[in-house]
Amino acid sequence: MTRTLCAIVLTAFLHAFQQPACAQGKEEINKAAALLKGGSESEKAPAAQKLATIGSAEALEPLFEALTSEPDAEIAAQVGVALEKLTNDAGFKALAKQLSKWSDGRGIFAAWWALTGIARGKTAAGDELIKSMLLQAGKAVYLRAAAFEALGEAARVDCDSWLIEQLRGYKKDPAEREIIGILSALTVAPKLVNPASPDNASRNGIMDALVLVLSLTANDRVKYFASHALASITGAKPYLDVEFWRTWLKNNGGGNGPAPEDKRTGVRFFEAEAAGRKIAFCIDISGSMNFKLKLDAQNKGPVTREPGKQDGPDYAGVTTRLELAKTELIWTLAHLPDDYYFNIITYSKDHQLLDKTVSGFVKASKDNRTKFGNLVRALKAEGGTNIHGGLLDSFRLIEKGMAEENPAYDAKALINGADTIFFLTDGHPSWSDDTTETEVRRDGQTYGTGKMVDPKNILKWAALTNRFRKVVINTIGIGDHAKELLEELAKLTFGVYIDRTGLG
Repeated sequence: MTRTLCAIVLTAFLHAFQQPACAQGKEEINKAAALLKGGSESEKAPAAQKLATIGSAEALEPLFEALTSEPDAEIAAQVGVALEKLTNDAGFKALAKQLSKWSDGRGIFAAWWALTGIARGKTAAGDELIKSMLLQAGKAVYLRAAAFEALGEAARVDCDSWLIEQLRGYKKDPAEREIIGILSALTVAPKLVNPASPDNASRNGIMDALVLVLSLTANDRVKYFASHALASITGAKPYLDVEFWRTWLKNNGGGNGPAPEDKRTGVRFFEAEAAGRKIAFCIDISGSMNFKLKLDAQNKGPVTREPGKQDGPDYAGVTTRLELAKTELIWTLAHLPDDYYFNIITYSKDHQLLDKTVSGFVKASKDNRTKFGNLVRALKAEGGTNIHGGLLDSFRLIEKGMAEENPAYDAKALINGADTIFFLTDGHPSWSDDTTETEVRRDGQTYGTGKMVDPKNILKWAALTNRFRKVVINTIGIGDHAKELLEELAKLTFGVYIDRTGLG
């Protein structure tokens, strides 16, 4: 047999074996893709892992599609995490190309879930891809935020130097669009402190970078989250005083002296202060708000003023929960600075703007403060308690109008949505927009059977919606309210919970 003939036979032999292998690979991809699209919940994550393990551009295509089309966020997150199995260079190139298509608000969650998987994979190619995302700016700043969140989700303490480098590059007056990436960096900072770093080098390096941001910024939200990041790392209070933190670092956490007089915004509703200058007040006007207030043993009414101070609302004659909320809100509105913006959402069974003719945020001018104060005075209470509906409208508020897309990723909401939500209720969730039926429960009360009546689902929704929004939600409970829900809602959004069940 000649050499040429041998080559022809060998080529034919190899081709005969390669064809079934190629067909088998395609069959595996098609099978996994079908499960990812129409399989059961338990089948989707393994199918995504199979596709990521194959790792070709063809295999990843259905995985990318699932990240944007899967309606269940928890399953979509599992699909993204499957990318920790990716080791194929062609797959990383395909992912980089796909990420460029997810650079708008709508794609921010798909990018986060995918990059979380890559961060967990800890491959050299994956790390380079994440680092490139951290450099994104302008229209692609959403990818930067997604990369920071992915590092935090994967607890990549070995990447602390990346965070430090990014924070040290903070510009004094960043464009408003850039704030979204900065806030993500600040909120994940405590998660990236490396406990194995000798002589607390990681902690001190991150803290030093946070103090730099705090010293440079004029943005109230950046100040708020920088101070809270420092507090989370150290266990101290979230002071805004830069010298306090410099002394803390100099003394390695010891001998800090007296606590500083911390001057914050001064804009407060009850004892909670606003973070930022765009405020949504979300007020419960369900029927139980007509109930009498619970007084103390001396039959004294509600008091918010600190001992020795004369500022604060006048509660003379206040007897019901609604009167308490109205009195406090009118006082807060009257004391808003002119350069603040606000609006008021009310909710019972339904939820709506207090003034339906004015959507979006209104400037806190004297005329607007007076107008809305008068509208608050006229409020009456009736109906059930749609907590999710009230929160949804609060998240939908934007500079002009209401967000048309999901407020979790609506581009206008990400940039111009509320900085702070003051959320007040005197009850438990009993109704939701997805309620179609009602049932009487053990307490004899009627509740809707919708998914968003369940406090656990409300918290999951709020956590997801606020992942990139970074809205601070301060919660105030009056009467027999859903205490655990309000506590957790405030905790997961870096807000505070205030219990006004009695005097409070």
